[in-house]
Amino acid sequence: MTVQREALTDLCTCLNFKPETDEAWQDLAQTYTDQTGVDVRAVTAADGQYDTTLQSVSKSILILAKGTSNMLFTNIIEVIQDTIEGSDYSLRVHYLDEDADEVKEAVRMCREHKPMGILFLGGNIQYFHEEFELVNVPCVLVTDRADKLGFRNLASVSTDDMAAAEMAVDYLFDHGHRDIAVIGGDMALSSPSKYRKAGAKRS
Repeated sequence: MTVQREALTDLCTCLNFKPETDEAWQDLAQTYTDQTGVDVRAVTAADGQYDTTLQSVSKSILILAKGTSNMLFTNIIEVIQDTIEGSDYSLRVHYLDEDADEVKEAVRMCREHKPMGILFLGGNIQYFHEEFELVNVPCVLVTDRADKLGFRNLASVSTDDMAAAEMAVDYLFDHGHRDIAVIGGDMALSSPSKYRKAGAKRS
């Protein structure tokens, strides 16, 4: 998901709005929403003022990676680092424990560091159901599907873990193996682990 740099710069400048610039702010907010799918014209119920949480957005991209030994995630991070090297943007990589709440961490990081966007490497869908509405920047979830969650600022790149596990067990079975074990993470905390076990049992 690409954020148009000019629109974001103008919008962040205009977010420090005064009553006489409100119309201009509305125009820029609509442009940004059209380009990114993120509606920044939120009105708080408490005081009726526009949400200005994007007024000091940095040019950093945040990666929240669950676990420290996932080679797939390591490769992804290396490719992203190479891609943005020499650009105007910076990359902040934050590693989380397998049982950490990545969405709660994203909310905190948005408040403290104001990244332009977030890449979730691994995640628990339940956490997204509970708290993702508090995240107000474009995000991509890797390894799980986000299309059914209904958040306009959340896209996903996913694998079918259930089908992949089923194919792996079928392959072993076809090659004469009968005692097959499945080693995975905590299924209560890891959606991929849950789907992989289900796929292995379905085989």
